[in-house]
Amino acid sequence: MAQSSKTTEEDDCHGFPTLCPATFNIWYRVLHEENLAILNKLVSLVHSEKSRAGVQLGTVEELLIKLQKSANVLVSLVNMCRTQDKVAVHAMAVKYGGKFVDSFLKVFDFLQIHFQMHNELIIQLVKELQKATRTIQTLCSEAKGLKQTVITSKIPSTKRSMERFLFRVKALLHTSPSECTFWMGNLKHKDLMGQVVSSQAYMDHQNDNLDENPEEPIAEDQSTGDASEEDREL
Repeated sequence: MAQSSKTTEEDDCHGFPTLCPATFNIWYRVLHEENLAILNKLVSLVHSEKSRAGVQLGTVEELLIKLQKSANVLVSLVNMCRTQDKVAVHAMAVKYGGKFVDSFLKVFDFLQIHFQMHNELIIQLVKELQKATRTIQTLCSEAKGLKQTVITSKIPSTKRSMERFLFRVKALLHTSPSECTFWMGNLKHKDLMGQVVSSQAYMDHQNDNLDENPEEPIAEDQSTGDASEEDREL
């Protein structure tokens, strides 16, 4: 019995014993802020490595892996909106998601330089981040349809960041080696649970010029054949 009690205490120490509906928003915001701070530090490291001659391959790979981890965290945080219906949470996902993408844009020159040697890592990194941008797009569409001004006020800046991300990805893959290609596809209208919905559900009455069917470049390795059906739908 004593051993069981000790195990429970250890689990509490490694978990979030004070996390509850009343504190969730603060916890969620802090995680976004910390992840963004980590990304900004990585951006600084990337810029310092760019200025050095003869950067070791191991250093480049380590930076790419850290960028991947940061992108994974963003995807996990944004995906929480699938189970959290609080408008404030969705607003933070849109706001900090846009800021993350904006900071990530600063490493594209670095990705371009090392693409030939690390194309698999970089393509995986871009595809991972696209998971978050697609969900953010859905959040924006739903917010417009429901006229949730707390969220819609954050859409323009986030939209600009995601559009720049789209074109930088397109440019990156356009100059890639012949074994890598990409295609552009319109996103289907889907809700947060991934169900296809009518475009009428997201009618834009506010005319804020956010595309309902933005095109996204999807990186694919020709050796693996065509893109999956899931990617085509997304």
